[in-house]
This record gives sequence, C-alpha cells and structure tokens, in this order.
Amino acid sequence: MITDLLAKLDFTRDAPPPVGVSACLVGDAVRYDGDHKFQTAVAELEEWLELRRYCPEVGIGLPVPRPAIEIRNIDGEERVRGVDEPDRDFTHALHDYAREVTTVDGYIFKARSPSCGWDTAPVFDETGAQASTSSGLFNQGVQARFPGIPFCDEEMLQSEAGRTDFVLRVYCHQALRRNPDAADALRHQSKSLAPRYQDAMEEQIASMAARQ
Repeated sequence: MITDLLAKLDFTRDAPPPVGVSACLVGDAVRYDGDHKFQTAVAELEEWLELRRYCPEVGIGLPVPRPAIEIRNIDGEERVRGVDEPDRDFTHALHDYAREVTTVDGYIFKARSPSCGWDTAPVFDETGAQASTSSGLFNQGVQARFPGIPFCDEEMLQSEAGRTDFVLRVYCHQALRRNPDAADALRHQSKSLAPRYQDAMEEQIASMAARQ
C-alpha cells in the first residue's frame, strides 16, 4: 500500500527521507540491560525511509549494560537522574546530544524511555512515586531542534494505517523542506487519497506552515 500511495503522489524514492530512530528498535543491543527492543514494524520501514540510528544514553558516554536512569520532578523541574545514584544528573547531556542529530524528516522514539519516550516516560516525585508522564529529555531536545517534523513511537506503528500515516507525513515534510512553496501542489495531490491519509498530509502541511 505504501509504495502505491507514494507513486500516486509522485514522491520520488531516489533519495529516501532520513528519519532518526532509537537504535534499540532496529536491533542494536544498547539498552541499559544490554538487550535490544527490535521491532519488525520499525525495521520494515527501511524499504521507504533512510533510518538513522541514535542511542542518546550511549551517545553521552554511558556503558552497555549500565545503571538505569529515570526522570524525576525536582522543585518543579524535570531532571534525569540515576535510579541507584540519584546525585548523578544527565539532563544537560541528553539535551546537548540532540545537537548531534543531523537533518531528519521524522523521528521514531522508544516509548516510555527516560531519554526517548514521547509523552509516555514516567516521571517520579522526590519520594520515588510515579507522579505523571512526559517526554524523555533527549526527545524534548530533538523536538526543539526540529519543530514540525513527524514524531511517533514504535507503538504507533503497529498497524498498517499507523505506518502509512507516518511515511506519508515524512515524505510530505521532505517535499516541503526542499520546496516550501509546494504546499498547494501537495494538497491537490492528496485529494486522490482516502480521507484518513488526506487528513494526515493536511495536518503535516499545517504543522510546518505554523512554524515558518
């Protein structure tokens, strides 16, 4: 389906859009326990996207395996601290590592990760009880660095419709990044799609227009 839709929209595939991805989702054994979280639904997107792997925790110099980290609300501010070493603070390092991400047209994050989670990472209070959820600190840095790009996590890609939505948004972002005046043409082309996918493209166009 994705291939047919891209052809219908005249999206060229000679240079697939670059998309950042949490490295554990494509099989890299970089998690705190030395394991990975390989997701077939993510890896298969490499047929249409250039997947660029990042592991922020390894990127800031933490070993594999390593002590776990978590987000804590300290005096009203979200900080990433060691679970067993609460005096070790990784907040600024994770924000800074977001600058290592080169130009991307989308990003796939690991759900519930204190560095990568997208609105799903647990936030603990100073007593150690979970108080809320938020985005991981690296995730926050990437969103600030690349406003308007499509974001998702692996759980949003488990359905064919979810994967198609994401890929269409990514190609739409690439087209507008290359030519900001292409919005009207993209809207016209999207009218040949089912309403769900037409809406996905319209939302992506509007998201980018709001940030210009």
